Amino acid sequence: MAGIQKEKKPMFGTSKKTIKEEQDEIADSINQAYIDHVSYKVRRVIPKNIMLIGRTRTGKSTIQNVLVDPRRIGAESTLYAQTKFAEFQSFIVEGSTAKLDQSLVSTNTEDTNRQVRDQQTSTDLENIQEEAVTVLNIIDTPGLFEHASSADEIQDNAAILKTIQTCIHREITKFHLVCFCASFESGINDQDIASLKLLVEFLGNDVSKNACLIVTRCESKDEAQRNTLCEEIKKDIHFKEIAHYFQKGIHFSGALNRDNWNKAQRKTLEDQFETISGYRENLIDLFSSATDPYEIKNCDFADLAKMIKDRQELLAEIETLKKKGENDEELIRKLKDKPCVIS
Repeated sequence: MAGIQKEKKPMFGTSKKTIKEEQDEIADSINQAYIDHVSYKVRRVIPKNIMLIGRTRTGKSTIQNVLVDPRRIGAESTLYAQTKFAEFQSFIVEGSTAKLDQSLVSTNTEDTNRQVRDQQTSTDLENIQEEAVTVLNIIDTPGLFEHASSADEIQDNAAILKTIQTCIHREITKFHLVCFCASFESGINDQDIASLKLLVEFLGNDVSKNACLIVTRCESKDEAQRNTLCEEIKKDIHFKEIAHYFQKGIHFSGALNRDNWNKAQRKTLEDQFETISGYRENLIDLFSSATDPYEIKNCDFADLAKMIKDRQELLAEIETLKKKGENDEELIRKLKDKPCVIS
């Protein structure tokens, strides 16, 4: 009949999906394109500044090497320290849980709350979770009490304090951890105590909340041996004097032993690698979770400069005596032993 119109079919099919479902599909498509085709991906980094300090040949550089790669074989034993000057290197830690410093948490609270509120209603593209990774800034200091091949090359504790000054010049003004390193083989002695006291005297007692002790060359120690070692350290007459400085605890490190490697002792090396990997994971967790760094104050450097100047004047006086042929060993010894301390 002429009055009846035929139902007209729509030109395009209509979707029965909700707007949210459509957005989710679009987000999946864009996310896949991002993975497959976007060349430069940027992630937030959370830096952690770690200082390694200790007597010469205690394995500070080896700690850094093993943190980067636990497969590294320990260096050959040598009479002289490998690190002559402060070294600064940065490393990205994949797979670690990066934690913001406490001073930064409050500034991110509102952003975090907003993300939580929006999670139920927004799409993936509107609620992209920021990935953050830990960056370890390792400051490897020259060894203390280094005995070099000539008198001119002898490094004293002033070199360590100069290292801290260099840190400030590099805009490294906060330390998340100050790691005092002591070798299992040589233990803790008077030189360790003297060097630690000097550092604390300059930085202040508050640095103890960011300080830990790392016992190196423990690649062949099992859990029972480590527990025994901890008890022995705590009872040690030298350690009792400085124990309160290490509020971040006692930790261990080691490296694949070169002597075992040279003899191809497979089982020993495999056991060492398992132990070393556990030490490494513990240290990375310790570094990554540090959120309350110790801040160095520039005003302390007036005292530092005075101490270094006094030390340089003493060394110059010794050299003058030697050039004049005044080989008074007793006088030279007294000058060498004369304390240069921070007032």
